Amino acid sequence: MNSLGWKSLLMVCTLVSVGECATGAVSCGNCRAPKFQDREFYLPFCAEDQEGNQVTHKNVCDAICSGKFTKGSCDGCETECTAVFMPVCSLDQRQLFANSCHAKCSGLGEEEYKDCEGLNIVIPGKTKLPPNNLLPKRLQNSILKNTHELNEDDLDQSATNEDQDV
Repeated sequence: MNSLGWKSLLMVCTLVSVGECATGAVSCGNCRAPKFQDREFYLPFCAEDQEGNQVTHKNVCDAICSGKFTKGSCDGCETECTAVFMPVCSLDQRQLFANSCHAKCSGLGEEEYKDCEGLNIVIPGKTKLPPNNLLPKRLQNSILKNTHELNEDDLDQSATNEDQDV
């Protein structure tokens, strides 16, 4: 994973732990909802409303302002979701969910969320790689070099291509 991927993963882990950090010293008035690349990050918390009913809030700030709260949704739906970060966003791109399961748990239907646009992260299997000639020299033709079915002609051609790209 490249450094951008690790930074994104670290950011997600930080966001997930924000609820634990925020519960001690943050009050309703000075709480800031977690964001990921300027999008509200969905991290559900369950709280009791004034009538004593349990209500799931989309972030810790809404829950703090409601009173007693616990981490996670009231129905525990997200516990069935995978921990893999494959973000999707609301149609207006303002709300980010860790994956489609979390979006569904928030109450959105499949037609109410989509892949996030313009995120600065690498998602294995989804992010398109740049053309070979735009990669750093050490990575160009690396697929060919790592193939077990190489013959001497392939190696000679690969070396010739590297010399020509200089």
